[in-house]
Amino acid sequence: SLAGIPQLRISVKCKPGSSFIEILLWWIKWSGTCGRAEVCPVLPRHRRRPCWRAGRTSGAAATSGARPRHAIQHSKIVATMLAGVRRGGAGGAAAAASNPKHERLAKMLVHGFKTHGFALRSVAVRYLVNALDEINEEEVDESVENIIQVIENENLTSTTVGLEVVERVVLKMVEGAEEKDEDVARKHFSVIDAFSVPRLRYNVDRKAFFPVDTQTAHLHGSAEQRAEMFRDRYQLIHQRILRHPLFTPPSFGEEKEYYRLIPIESLLGVCSDQTGSLCLFGMLTQLQEGRWFLEDLNGNVELDLSRANPTAGLFVDGSFVLVEGVYDGSTFHVDVVGQPPPEPRHVSMAHFAGQNFFGGDTTELKLNYARLQHVEEAAEDEMIVSLSDVFLDQPAVVARLRTLFTGYSDNDMAPLAFVLMGNFSSKPYGPESVRELRGSFDALANLIAEFPALAKCNFVMVPGPLDVGPGNVFPRPAFTASLTERLRHKVPNLHLASNPCRLRYCTQEIVIMRDDVMSKMRRNCVLTPTTGNSDAEITQHLARTLIDQAHLCPLPPLVRPVYWAYDAALTLYPTPNLVVLGDRFDDYVTDYEKCLVTNPGRFATTGVFHVYYPATRKVERSKVN
Repeated sequence: SLAGIPQLRISVKCKPGSSFIEILLWWIKWSGTCGRAEVCPVLPRHRRRPCWRAGRTSGAAATSGARPRHAIQHSKIVATMLAGVRRGGAGGAAAAASNPKHERLAKMLVHGFKTHGFALRSVAVRYLVNALDEINEEEVDESVENIIQVIENENLTSTTVGLEVVERVVLKMVEGAEEKDEDVARKHFSVIDAFSVPRLRYNVDRKAFFPVDTQTAHLHGSAEQRAEMFRDRYQLIHQRILRHPLFTPPSFGEEKEYYRLIPIESLLGVCSDQTGSLCLFGMLTQLQEGRWFLEDLNGNVELDLSRANPTAGLFVDGSFVLVEGVYDGSTFHVDVVGQPPPEPRHVSMAHFAGQNFFGGDTTELKLNYARLQHVEEAAEDEMIVSLSDVFLDQPAVVARLRTLFTGYSDNDMAPLAFVLMGNFSSKPYGPESVRELRGSFDALANLIAEFPALAKCNFVMVPGPLDVGPGNVFPRPAFTASLTERLRHKVPNLHLASNPCRLRYCTQEIVIMRDDVMSKMRRNCVLTPTTGNSDAEITQHLARTLIDQAHLCPLPPLVRPVYWAYDAALTLYPTPNLVVLGDRFDDYVTDYEKCLVTNPGRFATTGVFHVYYPATRKVERSKVN
């Protein structure tokens, strides 16, 4: 039934591929002359015979089977458009109809843009047909898809794509292809500030992530933003768990064992004698002093951890855990507590294809992913050098920096980037700290200027938790311009980054953070790991915890204060390729779920630093004596 015209009924028979707009246009044309009609608007001409029943049309039209006047007029318009197509005119949907290949290209372009919600103008079709004429037919599909992906990132004000847009996109693709591989490698290194990381929220009904309006984001957020921070963390991990094979129910006719997650609110009136062992998921927290609870979106339940057997990982207050046990009507007695299962990076990227979780401009990445991957693998000498605790107020540390710069400069091995992490002062904050830090940065600028071979290197400055700044709350903004005036003047490729920050190099994603994570996690650990108490094994526990929790610091706000509206800057989803944790703990390199987690140690006291090779995805531990 149609609102406003309840007496009108149209039965449409059409072949597959007919659009709703085509059917609607026929209804608009014929609704003014017929009351009830059965039409076939897109059937072949010899079958296009409207069957008129009782209505307001003339008797001749109803009995003779002739098409009405407006139908004849519409067919003339279509014929005119088809003639324009064959002549290559502006009224056609394709160009150079005499060329079968051009016809196929035009149809492919129109269909491809239409499936993505775009309407392609005829002049734009002809331009793209000429542009794709010399490409092999096997590569046309990929080229069309690349063009559409670039256009989707153009922020168009209309869904109609004209000649100017496609010209700009094609020229951009051609210019990118003409660049040398060395230039591409250096060009596609970028630093992403924590405050520009996109904030996404998972929609349970639509099973997809959608951007959150950041206009209302403030450093000092409201209580609602604090609740949203924990809800977003919960939903991010929960949707990941439900896709894991251990928690996926069997399909029809399939037999397999799986874990069924029970909402906490479903425990009301449940007895262990009736249900047996249950599996819950939620946040581990202390709602009352000395009493542990598990909390999800709709309820909480008290936990008895006296007989809990923890799996690998560090379990702290505020982390999200899976628990298995029995419920006696008031308390959930935990038998096993474990971390949420991880999800490989390629699975996350495939499930949410096209979604930018990491931040930054991804236009070139979507356009030339294969080429960037080739350039990345071919640039075997490119490296990223990371140092932590670079005390610029100590002459011994400055001497080590000079030795380091001399070694790379003399051997013509200028790295892709130097990542210098704080603290940059060995003294606690005092009244002279600002002046002294400015002088230290000026001395660093003069030191770097002594080595012209390092002029093309990127220098990334990450503030430490005790450096001059607006307090030890994450994410921590970059150093101010007043502190780094001479440094910015003498170092052309200087990046004043936030803490944490993100680096994108070709196809790789790297996360940098300077914080004493290890000591805080061990100090606030609720359950002691049953295995792996050595330093080497405890680093594996830490890496597993951060990746499983999909967060850089899954601690309560009292231990690690976070700006609630910018908590997305600390997420690790999808899993990055490299996570660099500047920590006072001994240096280490560990691997978990194809993600490297490293700590370069304390450069000021040990002279240790790490070198990462993106081509081989390996980390080399080095030292300046």
